[in-house]
Amino acid sequence: MPGYRISGSGCNAVIVPDNAYPTNRSYDEGWECNRGYATTVNRTGCESVGLPANASLTERGDAWECDRGFLRD
Repeated sequence: MPGYRISGSGCNAVIVPDNAYPTNRSYDEGWECNRGYATTVNRTGCESVGLPANASLTERGDAWECDRGFLRD
């Protein structure tokens, strides 16, 4: 059932953190971060990528890369 996952002999609700959306998958956390956010180290939430000047989000939107003509410093 979407929004829940099997846990032992029952089901637990998937808690979707701020800046994330539910995936309704039965594996992983059951949620993914919105574009411009990345999963925290402990995989309990989403934090801003922190896009600096002269940079763009990567295709996945969970990291950034320098715009053409600029180097990461």
